[in-house]
Amino acid sequence: MAKKNTSPIASLHISSWISTMVVMVFLMMSKHAASQSGGTNNALLRKYCRTYTTTGNGESYLRNVNIIFSSIRRQLSDPQSYYAYAQTKNSGEFVYAFALCREYLSTSQCLACFDSAVNETKSCGIADGGNIIYDYCNIRTLSSNNNQKLESLQQLLLKCGFK
Repeated sequence: MAKKNTSPIASLHISSWISTMVVMVFLMMSKHAASQSGGTNNALLRKYCRTYTTTGNGESYLRNVNIIFSSIRRQLSDPQSYYAYAQTKNSGEFVYAFALCREYLSTSQCLACFDSAVNETKSCGIADGGNIIYDYCNIRTLSSNNNQKLESLQQLLLKCGFK
């Protein structure tokens, strides 16, 4: 068998190529990790609009939704509040919603996330409910002409600590 003759230059070339690749992989990984550690990315994780439209008047429904979102925003303006719940019944149609923010957020961060989630619900139109989930907060809206559904939601929220 003949011995393989490798020159020191070829060995140096392969060694420097491997070293360069290792450094490039390390730089790509460290750049990716640094971009995640900023903590300011409030990404939309899930958006769900129910496929049913409200059975009542669309204008009345949207007016009700705006009323409850205003109420929820006022509740979240309290620095000690990280969740809020509101309901209304106008024109015979129940509309209710709740919002949750992560507890480590400042009040202004919570409100900014809530405002973003409210803006996302506008694309749902007059769907009779929806769920918008961000990294920092989420909101859920429901509409029903059935009082039993409203009472069961209230009981569920009470069990979870909502008042």
